[in-house]
Amino acid sequence: MDKNLLKDEFIKAGYSCLLVKENEKFFSYEKGVKPLFVFLKSGKDFTSFLAYDKVVGKATAFLYI
Repeated sequence: MDKNLLKDEFIKAGYSCLLVKENEKFFSYEKGVKPLFVFLKSGKDFTSFLAYDKVVGKATAFLYI
């Protein structure tokens, strides 16, 4: 998994949020923290996923912990 390629994909595709681990990829175009809430409510364990997100802030950081 090349982080630079993933970063380029994140930017070029216009994702607002991208979570990647091995062969699993979850992304969203929705704005704000909504994609994170949707991913968390899915019940999937996102431990050890690499995350790219346009939202920056303390509240968002706590959602990733």
